[in-house]
Amino acid sequence: MEDPLGEFEWNEAEADTSAELHQVVASIVAFGPRGEPSLIGTAFIVGAYDSCAMAITAAHNLHLGVRKAQNPHARHHPSALPEFLPEPEISTEVQKLRAIYQVGSRVEMCEVGFSTWDVRSDIAVLSLYPQRGSSEHLFRRELKIEAFAVPIVGQVIAAFGYADMATVERRKFRGGSERVILQRRLVARVGRVTRVHPDGHSLVRTPCVETSIPIFSGMSGGPVFLDPEAGKPISVCGLLSNDPEDSDLDKNDRSVPGNSIVALIPASVNIASGERRVSIPLVVAGRASNPAHDALDPSNHPIADWTSEE
Repeated sequence: MEDPLGEFEWNEAEADTSAELHQVVASIVAFGPRGEPSLIGTAFIVGAYDSCAMAITAAHNLHLGVRKAQNPHARHHPSALPEFLPEPEISTEVQKLRAIYQVGSRVEMCEVGFSTWDVRSDIAVLSLYPQRGSSEHLFRRELKIEAFAVPIVGQVIAAFGYADMATVERRKFRGGSERVILQRRLVARVGRVTRVHPDGHSLVRTPCVETSIPIFSGMSGGPVFLDPEAGKPISVCGLLSNDPEDSDLDKNDRSVPGNSIVALIPASVNIASGERRVSIPLVVAGRASNPAHDALDPSNHPIADWTSEE
């Protein structure tokens, strides 16, 4: 296999490879009290069923990003300890939370149904549905989750997610209609494992690894896979959690290594009677549900068992 890095610390795929990748990822968008949009992060689809999909993202995208966007003016006394503060609820109603999903030239503002998150592992699960009035035949592609050995230092690793996410224009018209123009860029990068953290690191308190891939904030929640090889299916081992380096100055310089943190997904796979089942243990810290979409609950998923411990 040809070295995908060459003399670089990390490398980036060409733009024309992104068309198919769009079909397995989505951008999480939360809306504030006045309808102001905030692009939060990336989610990836692990179960596609035409009219609905199961996706995984970073837990902090929900319990920190979405919560803050939906409740920007939550007030408390400056001396109050965080552990004693009531946390505002996260809403998955269509006016409060959506996911941008693209298939070719078709772009949907998907609705979110059920979501649950594990703060400890920084893993969250959510269900997606086509926007109201749209064709139900939307979700056709998914990424496979595999059981794997803990990566080792030097192993090639790859990831992708949405960067440069921003609101370009927001304009209201007479009659109450509104136009919002959002931007985003799908970034696919490859690098190496630089450190293994068996007891967690940064936002992740379970086994995770550090990589040489620099990532941007909107890429959090994007899928990560090991030993990528052209033409072979992508098998996910984890998700992009965070990059402790806040500055974006060197994140496009391939001679400068990054230090992104990847939360490893502790999946076990069982194949019986021709059915493949994936189990992922989650220590559930929070849940949110949309009454309009209660058919696809992560705790009763047809492909994966989302084992939860309160």
